[in-house]
Amino acid sequence: MNHPIRIHGWDLALNHSGLVEMDGEGRVTWFKYVTSKPTQAKAAWGGVHLSIKPKNKTDRHQHMIDRLLWWSHYLLNVIAERNPTHICIEDYALSGKGMVHHIGELGGVARIASVMSGAKLRLHDPVTLKMYVAHNGAAKPEEMEESVYKRWPKTKIWSQLPTEARLDLVVGYALCRVLLDEINLRSGKLRLDTLDPKEIQAFMRVTKSNPVNLLGREFINYEAQQ
Repeated sequence: MNHPIRIHGWDLALNHSGLVEMDGEGRVTWFKYVTSKPTQAKAAWGGVHLSIKPKNKTDRHQHMIDRLLWWSHYLLNVIAERNPTHICIEDYALSGKGMVHHIGELGGVARIASVMSGAKLRLHDPVTLKMYVAHNGAAKPEEMEESVYKRWPKTKIWSQLPTEARLDLVVGYALCRVLLDEINLRSGKLRLDTLDPKEIQAFMRVTKSNPVNLLGREFINYEAQQ
């Protein structure tokens, strides 16, 4: 028996994130935004407080582990409650500055949780996502937000949320949307030649990291090691 498509788009950062769920018809069926700021978590519906405080201000390592454990439990609970069939996460765009290794650790937790759940995982580099949504691979966050609102007006329900929440949910939605279009292209419900040239470019582009275009790559699945 085939389960209905349930797509998740996760825009993950250490202290704030947006998670969006979309069904096979493109309808948003669930969303949450996570923030370390309690007032923002209470500002509107869908807010979740990342309530990790340093137990010892001199022991930053303990705080980092506590935060990573919080995220691990939270993502596993989301997967258990929502049972996504597909999960899309933005791939790393690390500048080499700041807490890049901690960002990588969170990304690793999310990837492992996704594939171990049995969901099909897709990673999108930021340029591909921006090209697909805003038709500009160098689009700024505000341009992404504007493009999402314009192309999919129902997302304006988030327009009154705090800035971080809005921008995170916009990216989460964008991740869902590009993955849904990929699924529909693969099934024949959508034709590539009906898309905008920049959207076609996003699906067909290759890079040093990804020498095979998106439609030529399989979804990432869990394969038990023998």
